[in-house]
Amino acid sequence: MELKIIDSHVHLFDPRRKEGVPWPNEGDLIYKTYLPESYQELAEPLGIVSAVAVEASPWVEDNQWLLDQVSRSNFFAGCVGNLELSSRDFPVIFERFAKHKKYLGIRGGNLWNRDINVQLQSPSTKENLKLMAEQGKSLDLANPNMSLLKAIVKIKDLVPSLRVIVDHLPNMKPESAEMNDFKSLLSDLGEMQNLYIKFSEIAQESLQEKRFDVNFYKETLDLLWKVFTADKILFGSDYPNSEPLGNFLEIVALVKDYLKDKSLEEQNKVFSLNALKAYNLISQ
Repeated sequence: MELKIIDSHVHLFDPRRKEGVPWPNEGDLIYKTYLPESYQELAEPLGIVSAVAVEASPWVEDNQWLLDQVSRSNFFAGCVGNLELSSRDFPVIFERFAKHKKYLGIRGGNLWNRDINVQLQSPSTKENLKLMAEQGKSLDLANPNMSLLKAIVKIKDLVPSLRVIVDHLPNMKPESAEMNDFKSLLSDLGEMQNLYIKFSEIAQESLQEKRFDVNFYKETLDLLWKVFTADKILFGSDYPNSEPLGNFLEIVALVKDYLKDKSLEEQNKVFSLNALKAYNLISQ
């Protein structure tokens, strides 16, 4: 039986636009046009039935650009935008986009020279997070480190009902001196309701030709699996940011290799069912 997969982490952008793009940089391997139809053509043969586009820009109007892309594609379930969480203008701008059912949430964290811990010092951020929860939108948090994990605890204490999704956690590399604190923080996060993590950015460039051998990542993935279980993990390819590491088939196969000894029920949760819950797609 072939698994049906929802890819929860895809980037779309078009450097040909007259205003260009803030990322990737000109000269980068992925400084190309990536739009819904080209992704669908690549993904469907691998059993991927739907995807979520995640912002790759801090520009407010790029929320509209990304929303336009997913709105014209039945293949994309929706998008995660980007807005300044501490801005007093957030409620007005957020309401503009949040009325669209394919606008699934906001992405924050260690991105665009913004620090979520600094943002949390602002009363505006706290009110804006509450507004997101009230509207049924999610919060993606990217590029995790110890500081970000501590911020997540604060956010969940403040707004327990807010669905929080931690991107790229397998890519986090705690220092040896941090390991005990890291495991303690993971344990705290694992107990929280409405909190999910992505199996994304697993492959490491430093391993060169062995980077798609799942055995090199098993210790990390086993720890995350034990803490978050099959109920709180979802698959994300990070395409096309993953392209310098290897081809798309290898990215998908790496997660399949790790899950091959799990039950079919558990595999279905990671590859599709958890994405439905994390992004509130069930009600759509």
